Amino acid sequence: MLPVIRHTGAKYEYEMAQQLAAVAVRQVYILVILPNKETVAAMQEIKQGKGKRFDSVDALFKGV
Repeated sequence: MLPVIRHTGAKYEYEMAQQLAAVAVRQVYILVILPNKETVAAMQEIKQGKGKRFDSVDALFKGV
């Protein structure tokens, strides 16, 4: 929940903008860094040596 602004003034508004920007950056960071369950399963599969291998980029795109 966003804080209610009760004060006015450039300094306070600047500080609020910085805090809101920091919250937005943290939320984006979490979205980018934390993979979903399907991605985690795919990464584990690759670590176990499973998965498809392709001889070329063309072969990869034909397999998609």
